[in-house]
Amino acid sequence: MYKTLGLTAEELKEGYEWAYRNFYSWSNIFKASFGHDNIKQQLTHLFYMGGWKKFEPFWNFMIQYGNLNRMLPVLENLLANTNGHKTKST
Repeated sequence: MYKTLGLTAEELKEGYEWAYRNFYSWSNIFKASFGHDNIKQQLTHLFYMGGWKKFEPFWNFMIQYGNLNRMLPVLENLLANTNGHKTKST
């Protein structure tokens, strides 16, 4: 088990949560999204990061109750388009 020096477990947890909230804030998600070269990449990044990080309780629920496979086509389509690859439906 990892033990911190100079931090309690609660302080470490609070620091992690603070960093997570700030790193994945909507303003940072938008800033990173619109740093891409074209609108397709920008929107893909925005939807992926926003959809994954801002709706994490939903994804946790889907994973916990074995329903993630129902979302797999949506995720595959989104991720396939990230690098300019076309899916069968495009």
